[in-house]
Amino acid sequence: MFFVVYDWNRTAAFASLLLSSGVICLPLMPLFNTLLSRMGPQAAVRRGFRWRSRLIGFDFVAVAMSVRLSESSWTLLAVMGSLLFFVFRSLYGFLPWAMFPYISDVDQVMTGRYRPATYSGIQACLRQTCSGLSNILVGMILMWAGFDSRRPWQPQSARAALAVLMFGWVSVSLVMCWLICRTLTLDRHTDGIVLEEIDRVRAGGDPSDVAPVDRDVIESLIGHPYCRVSPSR
Repeated sequence: MFFVVYDWNRTAAFASLLLSSGVICLPLMPLFNTLLSRMGPQAAVRRGFRWRSRLIGFDFVAVAMSVRLSESSWTLLAVMGSLLFFVFRSLYGFLPWAMFPYISDVDQVMTGRYRPATYSGIQACLRQTCSGLSNILVGMILMWAGFDSRRPWQPQSARAALAVLMFGWVSVSLVMCWLICRTLTLDRHTDGIVLEEIDRVRAGGDPSDVAPVDRDVIESLIGHPYCRVSPSR
């Protein structure tokens, strides 16, 4: 909102129009679920991060073209960029929620306990905490840069800080997330192996008798040698 108003010199109503483009996310959820099934979570989330990174360049183009295009053409360009932003943002935002049932399966193969509600609660807590801390940090950076929302204009230092937060913060975050998600090996196939092992142990099988291929998959997910932990622990 502040970036559009003070760096793009547009109205708050126009910024609200761009933010309202997020409504496109809801009807796309079935498509995202299809991508998750066909491509796997790693490929799908990497594609989301990759295209969102490219859209940062699109935003730069929109800034540069604001003085060369007519008002209607530039508005169309900005709205198109906002729609694409929310499409790919919702793609990589949807996938972590879809992966939580798989995570509790990995926990269950180690401990014998099924705790999806625990993981969901922890995720919600961390998400809200990190979101609040991020907002505080952004506010502190803008304050140090001389930003004051009560003024109708902002100094150049504040406008530069808005641009850095809008592009630099997002770019660094996307690169970090892209690198982290490359290590993700949990998908429907590997989760199926985990579920088969859970069923085998429930039926009285010994964890030490697991097939070597399945053991490799399980150990790649849990991060250490496969050994069933006693539920009491």
